[in-house]
Amino acid sequence: MSTFLHPHARRRAPVAAALVALWFAPGPLPAHAEAITLDHAVARALAGAPELARAQALRTAASERAASAAQLPDPELLLGLDNVPIEGDDAGSLGADFMTMRRIGLMQRFEGAGQRRAGQAAADAGVALRDSAIDRQRATLARAEA
Repeated sequence: MSTFLHPHARRRAPVAAALVALWFAPGPLPAHAEAITLDHAVARALAGAPELARAQALRTAASERAASAAQLPDPELLLGLDNVPIEGDDAGSLGADFMTMRRIGLMQRFEGAGQRRAGQAAADAGVALRDSAIDRQRATLARAEA
C-alpha cells in the first residue's frame, strides 16, 4: 500500500509518528540537557566504582592486620583427656579407671622484639602497597572515563 503513496508522503509518515509519540509522552521534555564537565564525569565514575570499593576494603584489612602485628599473640587454653577407657564396663567413664588423666593449662608464646618489629614493618609495607593499588586503580578509572 505504501508503494502507491506519493514520495513526499512516505517521508512525512515517520515525522508524523514521532510528533504523535511526543504528544502522548508522559511529562514535559527538558529544554536542554544538563551540561557536564570532565571533572564532574570523572568524579561520578569514581564515586560508584566497585573496583575502588574492593581496593579500599583490602586496604582496611591490611591496616587492621598492621595494628595487631606488633602485639603479642593471644594466650592459648589447653584442655585434654588421656587414657579414657572406650571398652568394657568402664567405657566413657572419667573416674572409674585410675589411669585416666584430665589436663588443663594456659600457654603464652613470647616472640622477640626484633621479630615483632619485622612483622610490623611487613604489615606497614602491605598497607603502603594497598595505598598504591588504590591510587593506580583511581588513575585507571579516571583515564578510562576521560
